[in-house]
Amino acid sequence: HVHDSLPGETDTDYQQDVIIHASWEGFFDRESGVMFYLVTVAEECLNLGNMASVGNSSFVTNTTSTYVTWEAPHPGTYYSTVVAFNRALEPSQPICSDGVTIDNSPPMLREVLVDNVRLKPGLVRDGEGNVWMVDRNGYRQPAPLCRNVSREVEDIELWPLLQLPNGTVHPGNETDCQLYQELSTRTYMTEENLLSLRWNGEDQESDIYDYEVGMSSTESPDLPDILQFTSTNAHPHFTTYHPNLGQGKQFYLVIKAINRAQMFTTKVLGPYIVDVTPPAFAGQIDVTLEEHDGEQMLVGRWECDAFYETDGDDALLLFEFAVGHSPEFRTAPFHTTTS
Repeated sequence: HVHDSLPGETDTDYQQDVIIHASWEGFFDRESGVMFYLVTVAEECLNLGNMASVGNSSFVTNTTSTYVTWEAPHPGTYYSTVVAFNRALEPSQPICSDGVTIDNSPPMLREVLVDNVRLKPGLVRDGEGNVWMVDRNGYRQPAPLCRNVSREVEDIELWPLLQLPNGTVHPGNETDCQLYQELSTRTYMTEENLLSLRWNGEDQESDIYDYEVGMSSTESPDLPDILQFTSTNAHPHFTTYHPNLGQGKQFYLVIKAINRAQMFTTKVLGPYIVDVTPPAFAGQIDVTLEEHDGEQMLVGRWECDAFYETDGDDALLLFEFAVGHSPEFRTAPFHTTTS
């Protein structure tokens, strides 16, 4: 057998280090014994005919030892091939290892969606100058005309792209930039004691080994103190009940992606603020019958500060209205209004 490791150590499939180790055992010759070994480390398994003509990114040597060490010139997957020669210089069959992948690039984390959250819609700008409008649910769409009222963010891909029903990316609308400000850093959760989220992760070189999720009272990515790092068993989603996520609680989400070479990427999101209290109302609603464009219409008016949030952000308020003969019964369904 040929192993991608030092003698006596566990065979390695993925690693960060460019130093490759190979070892072997089981070669024997009953008549004259093994005299030496021909060993190559290359990006493919080789046969005896091409072992001596390897390229610059490969390694070949004769040795009487049962292991070799070589520094690879770049990341990739490398295979060790060993041929044993007896004292009559007769070769054995080439035996190849199952390969070791060198990966020194961390995995990617993007498109994080947390259930039961609400944001104040706002504008962000990525490192390339593209401007995006992020909606109440955390999806983004292009808003190229609003550069002057956006704030720059490092990880624009943490916000998923808004998609149309046919699966294509939303092209964006002609956003009235005066209606929006730069995206707030605060996000509100509308569910107590329950955290549920999902995301996308990728590592093209060595695949994802695991994800870990934690909750912290600070932006530190290292030691979450509300919920310690918890494995998802490589699933890109996580749900937990936590008794400390009550009304008014503020916390940060910490998500870690780990590849099979044990490289990792950590993202900190938040702060999130738990707000399960309904908005309050102070004042009255005046209803009048008015003529608009030749039609009689009911018009309801209230002061701009009549509805307000007791613990959250007034800009998150969304108004719906219905018409009926009494408070309990309506003759038309609820409709949404922006003012």
